[in-house]
Amino acid sequence: GDAALANRWLTLLHRTHADFTLSFRRLGAVRAADPAPDAGRDHLADPLGYDAWIEDYRTRLRREGSDDTERRARMDAVNPLYVLRNHLAQQAIERAETGDFSEAEMLTRVLRQPFAEQPDATRYAEPPPPGLASVAVSCSS
Repeated sequence: GDAALANRWLTLLHRTHADFTLSFRRLGAVRAADPAPDAGRDHLADPLGYDAWIEDYRTRLRREGSDDTERRARMDAVNPLYVLRNHLAQQAIERAETGDFSEAEMLTRVLRQPFAEQPDATRYAEPPPPGLASVAVSCSS
């Protein structure tokens, strides 16, 4: 049933236009025996769909005897907290065009360690703000 469970997760993320990077990162923090809502629930447009899926996921974790701490460490090691997001790259470009390279330098520093939590970089882990126009950054120019 793992393939079906994974497919349901991916379908839920796709259907709700969830941020895949953050959703997988938050999935690592899910505790197998804790029925309380977790941080991942608030970031999906379908909290009831999430609740149904996460209960099946927790059941799967309990069945395999998953150690929450070990699983989180494994998942955090392969699911980055920070990725180069188009709106952040655009901000860095716009500042650099005025001679201010501080944003580009900060992005570079944060992205050197994309899996490690960096307390001064929380805004770099967030998805684009709602209503922000789509930005496409090209490497070809």
